[in-house]
Amino acid sequence: MDISRKAALAEIRTGLAEAEKAIRRHPAETVAVYEQGLRAFREGQESVAPSEAIVHAEAVGLSVEDFKMVSLYLVAMAFMAAWYHRHGDKSRRDAAAHSASTLVGGAGVLPENAFKDFLNHERLWRGALESHGIGRRAGIGCAPMVTLVIIGTAAYALR
Repeated sequence: MDISRKAALAEIRTGLAEAEKAIRRHPAETVAVYEQGLRAFREGQESVAPSEAIVHAEAVGLSVEDFKMVSLYLVAMAFMAAWYHRHGDKSRRDAAAHSASTLVGGAGVLPENAFKDFLNHERLWRGALESHGIGRRAGIGCAPMVTLVIIGTAAYALR
């Protein structure tokens, strides 16, 4: 299914607003991680010379404003994917990655470039979430159950 650039940009605009609304419903610590990273990303965008921003935007046929919006959308969706990843929901993580890459591709960015950017953002977000202790660590979910099984087995054997 091909989507027009105009339709893709409209979906991205809506998706960005919805993603940020969803992120802001998380606990304060999670929101703080997002806002800190988002602030750094925006500062990076603002530090780019206007002429360089125009070159990047024109390379994919977008206005500078639309290019920045698409970039922010990728950042927000990558945060959501990283959060899902850290909480063990790989199917939602994959769905976020796929839909973001597809929609951004519809806006004119090459899908492989969109996906590469998405993965880079997601990797950074996962690191930020991990450094703040947000989300599960590998194996922690089953450790209590394994302990109970071992204790139960030992207790049964001692009877």
